[in-house]
Amino acid sequence: MIISAKYASIISAVAFGVAVCSLQIARIMHKNNDIYTVSVHAYWHTLMPPLQHSMVGDAVMINQFEPLVKSGEKGLIEPLGAKAWETSPDRKRIRFFIDTSRRFSDGTRLSAADFKRSWEEGLRLQPVSNNSSLVDVFANLRGINEFKQAGAVSGVNVIGDDVIELHFDRPIRSALEHLTGLRYSAYKMVDGKPIGTGAYVVEEKEKTLTLTPNKYYSGEPVALRNVKIVVLPAAEAVAQVKA
Repeated sequence: MIISAKYASIISAVAFGVAVCSLQIARIMHKNNDIYTVSVHAYWHTLMPPLQHSMVGDAVMINQFEPLVKSGEKGLIEPLGAKAWETSPDRKRIRFFIDTSRRFSDGTRLSAADFKRSWEEGLRLQPVSNNSSLVDVFANLRGINEFKQAGAVSGVNVIGDDVIELHFDRPIRSALEHLTGLRYSAYKMVDGKPIGTGAYVVEEKEKTLTLTPNKYYSGEPVALRNVKIVVLPAAEAVAQVKA
């Protein structure tokens, strides 16, 4: 059974929490054993949060990874990996209070150190776009220019298990908006693959993604339990819906 593109996009948004426009034209086929196949119009190229550089990549990875904060329905910044935050009067420091009840898909609890480690590991990776995806907001972090020599960013400070503070050289009014990006998510490498605290565990084989629920996820239970994501160019999707 092929569901119309409009209806499929709505289901996709509800099931995965992604923007409908990110999926472009999508279709869902209900198969045996309640497996749903969702198509996206282009390949995502990477499942590493720091290397995320496309709308499709963002739409795919939001199922597995969670940044500190997210953009709500009305455009307001809402808690996610951090349950609260406070900004210094000069707007050069932001202190985040991490939601340590959240768990990675291997069962380990999220901590402030996970964010610092993820960001610094990401800065060491070879960018797959014209620049390092993390530089958007981190370009003004204290100590960022000395990172290669120091091996750490002095402007990112972990204070216990549940507090991380960012110290900028100048006021950054849009810092929170930037930090909603999936590239700033916490992740861990397990058996050579990144895992996160999001609703699903994502596995890739031959350019097909298989999504299964993260049994340790602390949010609302997922609507769909067995999902596959495949690449189907927009023109082909339209042709199949019309067929």
